[in-house]
Amino acid sequence: MRLAPRSSWLLSEDDPADLIFALYVRDACGLRAAGDDVPPLAPEVPTTMASSEADTATLLRRHWDAWWTALLSDRSTAQRWYWAFLSEQFGEPTGGDASGDLLPIGAELGWAQRELVLPARNWRSAHPVGRRRGPERVPRDDYLMVSRLVDDIEREIGHQASPFDYRVDVVPVQGRWFQDVSETSLLVSEELITDSDAYRDVLWPRLTALA
Repeated sequence: MRLAPRSSWLLSEDDPADLIFALYVRDACGLRAAGDDVPPLAPEVPTTMASSEADTATLLRRHWDAWWTALLSDRSTAQRWYWAFLSEQFGEPTGGDASGDLLPIGAELGWAQRELVLPARNWRSAHPVGRRRGPERVPRDDYLMVSRLVDDIEREIGHQASPFDYRVDVVPVQGRWFQDVSETSLLVSEELITDSDAYRDVLWPRLTALA
């Protein structure tokens, strides 16, 4: 969803299928560790593929970390990888390139991805975005909140905001959680984005810095 009341700035929100799939693989393989940056998915995903061998689990976690870093660092390539991967698994005409060399995917991780792609799809279908965000949640809520927020920022700084392009990726993880990916990119939980006041408080200093 793109929220752009004026041509001078753009804020886009997305429910990124590739990141949600990666978090599903992490949780289903029991790869969460103490101090993990991203909370578990909500509702919780049962651990169905945890390795009984410590060395294998450590290697898989290392592969997963590299994959997650790559997904966040190059969103365009990450999305091409995901649609190409789906095309390989389901024979769907996604138009993506072959996924093999787009991202660093170790052999153990590749096997887990192939085993879990269908369960991950079923999990997401059973817990769609709209149902968890509640019937009162409509896209225009975000449009109005962000537009008013930028208006308030402009009044505070005394001039029209400089052009900026800001991206918010929304993932279904537990709690009111957020994490900066870059100066122009943010990860947030669905629970946080449904709380307009909390979401506004998170966006305020970040958009002010860009304005």
